[in-house]
Amino acid sequence: FYIMTSAKDILLDVFAPSLKEGRFVSGLFLLCRYSLRPFIVGLLASDIRGWLFPFERGDCADYKTWLRADRGDKDEQTAFGEQTGKSIRQLLDGAAKTPDSHKRFKRQGNILCPE
Repeated sequence: FYIMTSAKDILLDVFAPSLKEGRFVSGLFLLCRYSLRPFIVGLLASDIRGWLFPFERGDCADYKTWLRADRGDKDEQTAFGEQTGKSIRQLLDGAAKTPDSHKRFKRQGNILCPE
């Protein structure tokens, strides 16, 4: 579980550890629609398989609002739709039933990682 606060944090917390040590091989991400394409580039470069879901409302619609949000200036609360919630629950339910599913997590920097 990780709340992405800035592009720099995402680089240092997610992409760089994956490039250096292969820390993350997959992830499920909820993002503003404006961030989807650049985020995909980071996933491809760091060899992370990802499931991406756009927020339905409250997300950044252009570079100006994205840049403000990246600096911590964002009044709107992001939200995803009902169908997105159902899809995410299905993916997570399926992942929890696999033999290698993790039940314990430890904090590494800004991220809760499986033990």
